Amino acid sequence: MRRVSYRSTDGSTRCGVVHDNTIHALGTNLLEQLRAEGGLQTAATREPTETVELATAHLPAPVPVPPAVRNITTFEHHISNTGKAAGGHGTVSPVWHEHPLFSFSNPAAIKRPHDKIPIAPDARSWDYEVKAAAAESAVAVVTGTALATLATVLAAMTQHAPLSGLVTAAPTVIPWPQIGGPSRSASSSPWPPRRPRPEVQAVGLRSRP
Repeated sequence: MRRVSYRSTDGSTRCGVVHDNTIHALGTNLLEQLRAEGGLQTAATREPTETVELATAHLPAPVPVPPAVRNITTFEHHISNTGKAAGGHGTVSPVWHEHPLFSFSNPAAIKRPHDKIPIAPDARSWDYEVKAAAAESAVAVVTGTALATLATVLAAMTQHAPLSGLVTAAPTVIPWPQIGGPSRSASSSPWPPRRPRPEVQAVGLRSRP
């Protein structure tokens, strides 16, 4: 099940779930459902107010303007390699295992699925970064990428959810074990151990000049 925001025929933004390539409308604000205790489950029990074919729907980002965008460094090897690239020895501080590091990005720069990403006119080169976000239940399976950042805020920073897989905007699911997930030792994870979760992750791209 994937959750989306979409533009209704009256011009308003609504949210719903995708089933059999059809959007079943279940409210007007996905962010409010995410914030409310049991909000997603409550919305799922309602009769859809309308149905829209996914192929013809206008899809903004699942959460068009998230309250914050936080990028968390989740891999110990990444921390080590970053230190080495900066001229250090790549030693990871024990503090990192207790308090994961994160940085803020710009929530005003969220793009809808398949949008072009503008590049500064005077840029001579650019690249991109893949971002993975911890996710909770159906929040993880979305059409688009913006929910990755919101899930990071709501799940990784508050629920300490472990990583379990990846999903792109297509989506194409990549089992987490293929990229070294649950096989890693508990000591290398910034999050405390929790029960296994079947969810996937949302992946976004960020360009930089």
